[in-house]
Amino acid sequence: PSNFDPINLVICKLPDSSITSFEFHGSSRAILNFDQCEFLTKIPDVSDLPNLEELSFNWCESLVAVDDSIGFLNKLKKLSAYGCRKLTSFPPLNLTSLETLALSHCSSLEYFPEILGEMENIKHLFLYGLHIKELQFSFQNLIGLLILWLDSCGIV
Repeated sequence: PSNFDPINLVICKLPDSSITSFEFHGSSRAILNFDQCEFLTKIPDVSDLPNLEELSFNWCESLVAVDDSIGFLNKLKKLSAYGCRKLTSFPPLNLTSLETLALSHCSSLEYFPEILGEMENIKHLFLYGLHIKELQFSFQNLIGLLILWLDSCGIV
């Protein structure tokens, strides 16, 4: 529409699109969904999205990098990155509002992300199909964790 202003966009869902990157500014964004965007290679700086509550980029097969700013979104409740098979690292997390973290089937992920502070709201953690060998000491900061899925992991 002629009066469309993306600055007011609260929910943005672009699954299966051909985007290679994105850039959003403004505090109104609450939900971003980039599931199955096969050409998306990087999650850029998202520090301009302080009200973001859900971020999903499941099965983004070309994704190789996630900006560190993702780990400091204070209102983020759900972070989902299932099946990002080329992703080798994930930034440190200090997400006090986070309830669900899904990193399953990120088969190139070498380490579980460092947890920088206590996360008492985390309830669900999905890590199945990962090849990580151990969980970092900071894993103990997930003090609210209720459900942990570790099926088919390399953790001993």
